[in-house]
Amino acid sequence: MLSPIDKLDFTSTPPPPALTSTRQEMVRTLIGDSLQPGIYGLLQHTGKVLDLDENDRVLFLSADPAAGALALAREFVCNVYALAPSPEAVERGRRRIDGSDEAERVTIVYGCIEQLDLPDESFDAVISEGIFASSTNRLAAVDGMYKVLRSQGRLAITEPTAYFDLAPEELRPLFRWISLLEQARPAAVYRSLLGERGFTAFVTEDRRQDLQRAVEATRQKLILSNLSNTTYTPNDNDDLEVSVRLARQILDLITNGVASYVLISAEKP
Repeated sequence: MLSPIDKLDFTSTPPPPALTSTRQEMVRTLIGDSLQPGIYGLLQHTGKVLDLDENDRVLFLSADPAAGALALAREFVCNVYALAPSPEAVERGRRRIDGSDEAERVTIVYGCIEQLDLPDESFDAVISEGIFASSTNRLAAVDGMYKVLRSQGRLAITEPTAYFDLAPEELRPLFRWISLLEQARPAAVYRSLLGERGFTAFVTEDRRQDLQRAVEATRQKLILSNLSNTTYTPNDNDDLEVSVRLARQILDLITNGVASYVLISAEKP
């Protein structure tokens, strides 16, 4: 089994499909973002799993944390301290938070859990959305979450999972093309990493249906984009057709259990 820091070996894997137009990064981002389904319903469910209430101080980790932080504060009346991955994300988040009814209960700052200097045992709960799949140092990320949680504090992570060895040969190029698939690991790897650093009382939920809905929504957007715009060059149309096919292939990976999404909750003793 791959460790949390192993890299996939692509030496025998063909390159991913080429996209020739300037749409390449847009489409890559659109499909890649769908593998991090920041869905309000899933976040609401996560808050219920952790039994959040108005007395809790929550650390929220996400690539775009403002909407999720506001949703948590609104639904559970808790205080949320959110980390944003860039100064631009902080600025966007603060504009969204300012003037909201929950503004007094939400703080958003620039930083990463691997390096942020927060007081020990200063949070009742930590929620992490897709941090493992994008972190450059998963061990340090887990250590940071463990450090800031109080004793009996609760952790929940939602992460894409992937089983590269189970992928059909013709679909393995997708792992090279979409970084979240390349960096994702089986749920057992995440649990092992959390357990090694001291977390206990694991509960794992397969949230594959959330991922399927997100990817299908992306596929429909790509199809509608292709049908509704008559100004594309032939190359642009080719790119969109390839992208729709890629989204369909990702759905096949999810259906076959090769790619999925998981919610893991745990506790600090």
